[in-house]
Order: sequence, then structure tokens, then C-alpha cells
Amino acid sequence: MVRIDARHDAALELTVFDVRGSVTAADFVAAIEAHYRPNRTRNAIWDVTGSDLSNIDMDALIRMSDSARQHSQNQASPRTIIVVADEQEARLARLYGEISEMRGSPIHYVLATSLQEAYEKLDIKDPFENVAGGAG
Repeated sequence: MVRIDARHDAALELTVFDVRGSVTAADFVAAIEAHYRPNRTRNAIWDVTGSDLSNIDMDALIRMSDSARQHSQNQASPRTIIVVADEQEARLARLYGEISEMRGSPIHYVLATSLQEAYEKLDIKDPFENVAGGAG
């Protein structure tokens, strides 16, 4: 079963996605569309450390990239940090960033190995740490 939870902090222009289960491109695109339409933010963190990315192939990366690009147009310096658990996930995330750049995405992609590191890269504290079921 796939589960993608999202939390938003309007003041920080931040959306944090927690991805669990065996995900597909359709799952990622649905999450992008469901959360970026009503809550467009400049910063995003995708924590994929609890997910199985084995269904993500080149076509999936292109579809995901195109969806993210469409929802980031006209935003000043959009940034996305992808939190990965291992080198295989890191390679896939780097390839995703390269595909996104080649397809004209304005998003700057960065990798992190923990949610804490992702917040540090954005130079913020975890805004959800004192919230029940917080992202960090």
C-alpha cells in the first residue's frame, strides 16, 4: 500500500512529503497535483526513505519531472530536497534532477540522507517537530 502524506508551512513556503510503500509515477504525480495546486510552495522536501522505488523507470522520471515543472512555473528559485536512504536511491534522485534540468525545470534539486539534514540545507528548523505525527 502506498501512502504519501504532506505537511505545509505557509510562512516557510515549505511542503514536506513523506512517501511510504511501493510507489509509481502516478502516485508521485497525484501527490504533486493534490498538494501543489492548493498549497503552492517554493520549498519541498520529499522523504523517500520509507518507500520502494523499484517501479520508477525512465518514463516515470520524465512524467514526474514534467508534473513538478508545471507546478513550479513562475516561482522564484524553487528548491526540492530529496531525502534518500541508500546509494541506489541517490542515483535515481540524481538522474531525476538531470532529467528535470534537461526538460527545462526551474527547480534546484539537492539530496540529503536524513530529514534533519534536509532542514539544515534549507537553513530552517523542523516546523513540525512539536506537532503530533510531525514530519521529523
